[in-house]
Amino acid sequence: ALRIVETLERLEKAASEREGGEAEKRRVTKMALKASKLVKQMQNRRRNKKEKTLSGQQKKQLTHDQQARLHDARVAEQQRADAARIAASMLDQDELDLQMDVDPRFSFVPDNDRISREDLDFWMKRLRDATGWPNDHPLLRALWRGVGVHHEGLPRSYKDLVETMFRGKHIKVVIATKTLAVGVNMPSRTCAFLGDSPLLTPLAFRQMAGRAGRRGHDDVGYVAFLGVPMQKV
Repeated sequence: ALRIVETLERLEKAASEREGGEAEKRRVTKMALKASKLVKQMQNRRRNKKEKTLSGQQKKQLTHDQQARLHDARVAEQQRADAARIAASMLDQDELDLQMDVDPRFSFVPDNDRISREDLDFWMKRLRDATGWPNDHPLLRALWRGVGVHHEGLPRSYKDLVETMFRGKHIKVVIATKTLAVGVNMPSRTCAFLGDSPLLTPLAFRQMAGRAGRRGHDDVGYVAFLGVPMQKV
């Protein structure tokens, strides 16, 4: 999956440079966004270091006016922190928009089949809370080009996102192990077996090949073999 994505990215970069240097402009913009994000993080760390907490004994010595001013200062600090979180969230969204801005010529998904921003924000928040992945994670970059990965070693939140996007036709290719064979409703038009394996038994084949052909959409489901001996086929 990563080789596919890296190949598509190289092709897009070459085409963009040939057509006017758009890839370089995007790279510079991404670097500027990352630099701005780092500056904000450093400012927040310095502010936290300068903050001093008052002990219980010091609080008792404060007058009523001093306590009121201290409370107002804390409220103002909280408001600044909230504003910083909102700004960071907006920056993350801008960075995500840049990651999703791929040339349709080098993606398996046309523009009219892309996931809505509202749905994406929900799933990305859920994924970030569970994994902490950045927007430029290789598996997320693969999603924007229509390629998903599904196996039991991946986080549940990412697999849920892949299943949702595939059922909604927002990704067109899923590279998977037998985790999709049982208990997951993800029918496809074509099922391809890439390479031989001792785990590819007749029972596993029937379960995985049964995904080929979408009820109500396809009259025929296709099964392809690559690197599997003809005798075993």
